Amino acid sequence: MEELAFERRAAAEYDRAFAHVARYFMPSVLRAARIARGMRVLDIAAGTGLSSEAALSAVGPTGHVTAADVSPAMAEKARERLGEARNASVLVGEAQALSFSDETFDAVVCNRADVLPRTGTGPLGVSSGASSGRAGGSVGEYGPRALL
Repeated sequence: MEELAFERRAAAEYDRAFAHVARYFMPSVLRAARIARGMRVLDIAAGTGLSSEAALSAVGPTGHVTAADVSPAMAEKARERLGEARNASVLVGEAQALSFSDETFDAVVCNRADVLPRTGTGPLGVSSGASSGRAGGSVGEYGPRALL
């Protein structure tokens, strides 16, 4: 019960603590992932949906953004942020355990790459053409380890 209370407090304070950082780095993350109108984007470790919101704006009404976070409280905040957008969905789950069919996404973004395990060329070993991404897909990430 104490862990759940902490998770709710963390979700409530996340935007105050990280919004300025996310807004600063998201244009670079979106450029690195080559996000464009009509793309299907997966946002892993989405938190309250700050990066999902930016990606949604970039993909426009013909694209789609799937936000995923391990925390139900964070996912709830992301749902609130993304509101009634018909081209957005929010999932709760560990990034490593997400399961999608191949070529589901054109790109993967991660605004908090520092919170994800690294097992290859990017967060979770995600790289261009990785499972669930289309061949020639792209990755954009931000976090201290993304700069290594």
